[in-house]
Amino acid sequence: MKPQSPFSLHNTPLQVFEYIFQPIIDQSRSITINYTTKKTSSGKDRFYCVRITSVNDCNDPDTFRRLLFNIIEPSMIELRDSLSMVHEHYWEPHLEYIRNKLEDLTRIVEDERFIFQNEEFIQTREHHFKSFINCRLLGPKNGDLILFGQCIRFKAVRFAEVWLEVLYESIDRLDLIHKLLLQSLAVNTESHTLSKVTGSNKNNPIKTNLNVSQIAYLFRILAKSNILDIPPRWNKELIIWITENFQSKNRESISSTSLRNKYFTPDLSAIDCLEGKFKEIIKMISTDRDHILE
Repeated sequence: MKPQSPFSLHNTPLQVFEYIFQPIIDQSRSITINYTTKKTSSGKDRFYCVRITSVNDCNDPDTFRRLLFNIIEPSMIELRDSLSMVHEHYWEPHLEYIRNKLEDLTRIVEDERFIFQNEEFIQTREHHFKSFINCRLLGPKNGDLILFGQCIRFKAVRFAEVWLEVLYESIDRLDLIHKLLLQSLAVNTESHTLSKVTGSNKNNPIKTNLNVSQIAYLFRILAKSNILDIPPRWNKELIIWITENFQSKNRESISSTSLRNKYFTPDLSAIDCLEGKFKEIIKMISTDRDHILE
């Protein structure tokens, strides 16, 4: 049985997008710019200097970028894993829908025009910049709120640019996800052909004296120690291969969902069991070495 995917006949693409990308959607709905002001004067004129203290609790654009990346990266991974569990005919239309919805999230940033004027209030030049629309401005209320708000958004321009950069990078990654899925499909096809040639039969799995948690942890450490040369993107294929070719000590078949959960979240009892097994193996290795050296 395949792990459950949010992509199913019962879920619309919109539901899938909201399910996977809910964290970045939440960010888009609550852009909050915190600012401070400082009153200064030049001759008879008084004016305020604006400083941005944070955007969504991030004090600078680099921190904001890390926040957005840490939010959207798990979503991109879940998207890839979920798509890998459905028929390849659904890949392209779903990716196109996700692309359109991510582009919608870029529209919380728009071009804004700021007009610079001289002392006689004669227009001198205008400046176009990226700004968050419908954002919350938290700080002292000074001066003309309309002009003041525009000044605050202008000061936060780099945060708005970071928002666009992260989203457009994610949109570009959709093509990479599609490419990796196609490569995985080709590998699976070759593997299926090879299993026919070699006589591999999932109906005759190898019996083990380990439970599912222990089997999952065994293959996890074999992969992490590079004893098995398994790229991380092939974890799904590894898990399916294990379920088709091994039995636990208690059951004839292993659920891929159960094995996947225990593979990525090992439990302490499995770790303790495998530690004991490997201590026994080390003793066997030591004995074999002594026999060879005699």
